Amino acid sequence: TLTGQSVLATQARPMIDSMATELESAICNGTTQPIITASGTQLTFTAPDRQVPYHLQQISYTLSGGVLTRSVALSTNTGGPPWTMGTAVTTNSVPSVSNSVVFDYRKQPPAGDTLGQNDPALDLSPSGAAVSAANLPNIREVTMLLTVVPSASHGAGSLTTQGSATLRTPTC
Repeated sequence: TLTGQSVLATQARPMIDSMATELESAICNGTTQPIITASGTQLTFTAPDRQVPYHLQQISYTLSGGVLTRSVALSTNTGGPPWTMGTAVTTNSVPSVSNSVVFDYRKQPPAGDTLGQNDPALDLSPSGAAVSAANLPNIREVTMLLTVVPSASHGAGSLTTQGSATLRTPTC
């Protein structure tokens, strides 16, 4: 129904926008890269909160059973490492997600690459595969895609929302 699509749109678009904003402010956790876990269904990274002095947040987005959830663990200390992380709390979610891959990760094109971001060799997670630990520091851009279908529509009337973010500090 149109109402169902409208409700999901008010959940999906803000989730994509929040992901992009948070990813653009991702920072290292002392010596650990900003992105800790990266696959087609899960993304975990660290970013500061907006307080002064700041707490470090460990933010996770996970797609499971058609629901995309956001959870945050906030550091119990401020200002710098070593960080002590508190317990993660789920802060919001988007139901009725029909796509099986939400995240895609790309690395920076080498100098002289004429294909740019369209170069398939830059894809670090083909078909939603997990990014290897060795490639986590190479993630430069994350694309997020959500297709939501209102449960009352029985699979009709989907809504797709997409966004991307470029990491400002992909390595420590």
